[in-house]
Amino acid sequence: MTPILNLAFTSGFGGNRAIYMAARDAGGNSGWQTMDAAGVPPLPSTFPNPTGMSPGNTHAATNIVLTSNNTIGKSQCTISAQGSVVQSNGNTLSLTLPIAFKPALAAFKGVWLAAQTMNAAQTSAWQILGAEALPAQ
Repeated sequence: MTPILNLAFTSGFGGNRAIYMAARDAGGNSGWQTMDAAGVPPLPSTFPNPTGMSPGNTHAATNIVLTSNNTIGKSQCTISAQGSVVQSNGNTLSLTLPIAFKPALAAFKGVWLAAQTMNAAQTSAWQILGAEALPAQ
């Protein structure tokens, strides 16, 4: 069975929103899980502003210099400079980062992003822009 829901939101609810779902049958309950994110107009338009990601799995970290074999990590993931790619097109910067997640993090997770100018003068709000099923590694 595939339920289809048509939803409408007021403008006061605008922004990037998390979509949570749960499944239940006679044998159990999956519990609430972050399954997706949706942009409800009006979307944030501040500068700088993260606009998306592909695929959606990431984890917030502090600064890393994208040279050599530099890595940075927290208890849940490690980001590697090796294999990273930075592309610029006008005022849009695309950043590709190799991220390895710890096995304990395997599950559906919401993905939150924020953007900041190089001099840290302007910072966007944290926004949910996706959700991914992280596999055990």
